Amino acid sequence: MIYVILPAYNEEQSLPTLLPKIAAALEGRPDGYRVIVCDDGSRDKSGEILNEYAAKMPIEVLTHRINRGLGETVRDLVEKVVERSDPDDIVIRMDCDDTHEPDVIPSMVAKIVEGYDVVIASRFQPGGGQQGVTPYRAFISRSANLFMKLFFPIDGVQEYSCGFRAYRASTLQQAVSFYGNNFIELKVL
Repeated sequence: MIYVILPAYNEEQSLPTLLPKIAAALEGRPDGYRVIVCDDGSRDKSGEILNEYAAKMPIEVLTHRINRGLGETVRDLVEKVVERSDPDDIVIRMDCDDTHEPDVIPSMVAKIVEGYDVVIASRFQPGGGQQGVTPYRAFISRSANLFMKLFFPIDGVQEYSCGFRAYRASTLQQAVSFYGNNFIELKVL
């Protein structure tokens, strides 16, 4: 099974474009797929759109009544997928704003099947790029990526700040088992 987890906040504009792209990338796979979306207190029509698509494709919607932020939303999604996935399943985490291309998912899945535990999509690799991102957000992302590369280098990792990743489910299960609720730590300064 392939799980796609999506944190969503006020994504009524992107959901009608993104969800069909995910379906097109994964339809007909013998291992099947399921999309789990956490609507993080959206004030637009995201919830209604998600319910419409849940009738057309395998989507499960988690709902935060109020906006809790990206960290808590991703943590809730990871906890949900960890409790229901088998160790050999694959988990794709991507943004819900349609800045990540779902047609890359099959190649990421292939790398996990080859034996990798984590695959990070990178705009810095050949064929990579960035779309639909404001200059400010691009600057913040590049700055964070540079900081991480300088102070926490990991061999083979070119992209630290991109949320478009594939994980072997057993890797997430082990991380959650070891770190518990602190796997994704939330701090308010």
